[in-house]
Amino acid sequence: MFTKACFKSSNQNKQNKSYNLYKVIKLEAKTLKQIKEDKKNIFRYLLEVFAKSNKKNIFIIDEIQSLEDIYINGDKKLLNEFLNFCISLTKETHISHVLILTSNTIFLDEIYASSKMKKTSEFRLIDHLKYEDIKEWLLGKDLGFSLEDIELIYDYLGGCISDIKKLLDNYKEFNSIKEYLKREVRIAKNEIDFYIEYNKLKDEKMQKIYFIAKEIVKEGCFDNSKHKGYLDIVSKLAKAEILFFNPLENKTYANSRIYEKAFSALIAKHQV
Repeated sequence: MFTKACFKSSNQNKQNKSYNLYKVIKLEAKTLKQIKEDKKNIFRYLLEVFAKSNKKNIFIIDEIQSLEDIYINGDKKLLNEFLNFCISLTKETHISHVLILTSNTIFLDEIYASSKMKKTSEFRLIDHLKYEDIKEWLLGKDLGFSLEDIELIYDYLGGCISDIKKLLDNYKEFNSIKEYLKREVRIAKNEIDFYIEYNKLKDEKMQKIYFIAKEIVKEGCFDNSKHKGYLDIVSKLAKAEILFFNPLENKTYANSRIYEKAFSALIAKHQV
């Protein structure tokens, strides 16, 4: 679970050496040795550390799906052990808040629906920015964008911060903003085509992808409650971060506006 990059030595004396875990938790050399040799449980140790703190901590883990399918001590799932640890921190001992982040909401819905999490946690959606926020951001940077430029950027990228940051870093290399945006659509469409070809999706599965794409382009989303038998494809494309599943609404969206544009191109190419 922890790599050498997680630890920073704070003492050069080998016997008394200690390590700072992400500059927050101090580990003595002998404790670290016990953890590496599976003689001490890392989660029990962390629980002890949090319990000794005089402050209410906030424990944050990003992209929790990376713990999936990892086993410790032979047969224990790391994810289950971590979730038990989170429940100990919150519901059982009340010594810390826990914030779990993930871009894979299909995976999140699976663990959130479990009996462990359902009664002890709350799902919060961190959405893309609204148009007014994007306009204020880009005008505030004094980059020379006109309102027409900002409307064009929002039409192609929506409120996806990472996509807009990428545009700001690269658009000057192109003849126009639109040229850059059209290139991004081609890249997104090629990504979808590559995913389909690499996973050898044909016939019924291909028709499902086309139908989901058409619904998203036409309605803005794919309503999972109205269309049964599509969850397998939704799950696969959500894990590839091409689609975004909102478990609160039971609806699926393009992961960002650029994928919605790519879906339009996909539909036009295959005339479906």
